[in-house]
Parts: sequence; structure tokens; C-alpha cells
Amino acid sequence: MKKIFLLPVILLLIFSLSVPEVNLHADEVDLVKLKKQEEERRKKLKEQNKKTVVVTNEILKKYGESKKKNDTKNKPAVQKRAEEPEKPEKVDPIKTKEYWQKLKNDLENRIKELKDRLEKNQLELNRLTTQYFIMDLPIEKQRIKDHKESMQKIVEGQKATLKQLQAEFDALPEKARKAGVPYGWIR
Repeated sequence: MKKIFLLPVILLLIFSLSVPEVNLHADEVDLVKLKKQEEERRKKLKEQNKKTVVVTNEILKKYGESKKKNDTKNKPAVQKRAEEPEKPEKVDPIKTKEYWQKLKNDLENRIKELKDRLEKNQLELNRLTTQYFIMDLPIEKQRIKDHKESMQKIVEGQKATLKQLQAEFDALPEKARKAGVPYGWIR
């Protein structure tokens, strides 16, 4: 029994002595030397008159987009974009405050104009109805009746159009919400 216990202990001692000592600390870095190397590198860049390129998030996004399109032309495209002044990106008109306010104002104006025309045509229809009941001559009565029927069709069409425009106007806040537009843009 003692022999079995001693065997692992002896083996452990042999292996521990044969393994070289491991340095657990990282090699020390000479910061002064590193700083001098960096200064020399910057001096060389100044002497060579190389332009430094400032990489921004926008350039990285453009580079990422061009990488997806074509991997062979990535590096020249990034360098070219970095040297040229950036042009403002075209904004989707649906995502602007002016678009939504114009849409709202156009709907309001169309509704107002249609209400005015509808009121005018309704007054004309009322006048024709009154004339129809006052008139005794059959020929004139028939002419007024035909004119009154055509005016009724016009008024009914305008009412349907007004109802459709009003529904579109009422749905505008929901449409804007789905597009991610702040509510204040359509007030």
C-alpha cells in the first residue's frame, strides 16, 4: 500500500523538476522607446507630405455598402471619398416635416373647396326644386326636372368625394404614425 502511494508522489516530483519555470509576467514594454518610434513615424509622414485621412462613421458606412456591392473596388472608393468634400445625402421626401404638412394642408384645402362647391350646388338644387313646383308649363317643368336630376347627380358625386377626402384626412395621423413621423408634424 505504501508503494502505491509513494509512486505518484515520486512521479510528481520528477515531472515538476523537469518542467522549466514559466514566467507568468508579460515582457516589459519600454514606453520611452515606443514614444520615440511613434514621433519618428509622424516626422516621416510630414516629410513625405502625405495627407492624413479622417475616417468618420459616414465613410465607414459607405465603405461597408461598397464592400457589399463589389469587393474589388473597395480601397480606391474609400480614398476617393475621403479626399472629396462630402455631399449631403438625398432625404426621402416622405420623411420630411414639409411633406407631411403640405399633404395635410392640401387635403384641408381640397375639402374646403369641395364644401364650398357643394354648398353652391345644393343652393342651386334647392332653387330648381322650388321652380319645379311653381312652374305650370309642362315643357318648362320637364326642362327644370332634367336640370334638377343632373344637379342631383353632381351633388351626390361631390358628397361621395367629400366623404372620401374626409376619410383620407382622418386616416392621415395613422398613416403618419406607421411611417414613423412625429405627431407634431401633422398638427
